[in-house]
Amino acid sequence: MTDAIAFTPATSVEPAQDRGRLVKGIVFGLIASTIGGTFLAFSRAGLTQSGLGTAEIAFLRLGIAGLVFLPWLIWKWRDFRQQMTLMDVLLYVTLIGPPFAIICISGYYFAPLVHGAVFLPGSLLIFGTAISAVLLGKPIDRVKKASIAVICVGFVLIAAPGFIAAGPKVLVGDVLFLWSGAQWAAFAALVGKRGTDPALAVASLSVFSLFVYCPLYLAMFGTEIFAAIPPATLALNALIHGLMAGAIAVLSYSLCVGYLGSGPAALFPALVPILTLVIGIPLTGEWLSATEWLAVAIIAGGLMASVRVWERLDSLKAAWARRPGGKDRA
Repeated sequence: MTDAIAFTPATSVEPAQDRGRLVKGIVFGLIASTIGGTFLAFSRAGLTQSGLGTAEIAFLRLGIAGLVFLPWLIWKWRDFRQQMTLMDVLLYVTLIGPPFAIICISGYYFAPLVHGAVFLPGSLLIFGTAISAVLLGKPIDRVKKASIAVICVGFVLIAAPGFIAAGPKVLVGDVLFLWSGAQWAAFAALVGKRGTDPALAVASLSVFSLFVYCPLYLAMFGTEIFAAIPPATLALNALIHGLMAGAIAVLSYSLCVGYLGSGPAALFPALVPILTLVIGIPLTGEWLSATEWLAVAIIAGGLMASVRVWERLDSLKAAWARRPGGKDRA
């Protein structure tokens, strides 16, 4: 959503041992999760208010991110050659390149803001757990199983009223969000299995998309749609979808993992549903019913439980209690 809504890093880092690293990790985690919520909120607003379509939003997201990552990828070229093949890049592009952006954003053609806010991060957890169990052999513990069951209950509470009010088209949007979560989960598992640096993987697929998808879009559609959008609106969406969601969120979450470790860092993606609604409701005017708020609370609780929020908070408290250099206070 990082877009950097959440992925499991290829390597695990020990928790931060001093307050400076702790504060930096929390700040970068909040930046990444806030951008994830902003991306989903502006995806809905972009389709309903700005005149942009899914192909145009994908163009902004991947094109700008590709331009940002290009110098960095050149600098990291040796690491890229060591860690990835062309087939790896093609797999990553297929999973969270243009297909992911188009499928994910298209969900908002059919379903309202709250559906994307909960179905995407919830499905990421469900499919991520299942894929990790199959591909990486990671066992599914009782807490994770209970969390998934709780999230599924929340899904029903969200989907049922939407189906009654708007008909089957809402379910089409929900399926697209679920599919998007499955794509991101598969990307995370593949990165972990192959031992690829996640930031390097995102950089490479962004640059590849810049040189493939963006020219194809211009050849097929030209610049007419962009020319018809007010410059301020276009600049804002370019900032949100391209620079922030496409690049800054990925780097911020990677830095968060580096400072805190993968365990505590997992707290922040679980905040995405709430942040999406906090940002998106004033933006779109799509206020939630009491049942929808209950469903959001249930799903958010399931996400928090899945990352063992009590253990993560204890870890952060312990890190805060240490002096710089790792010594506990007397």
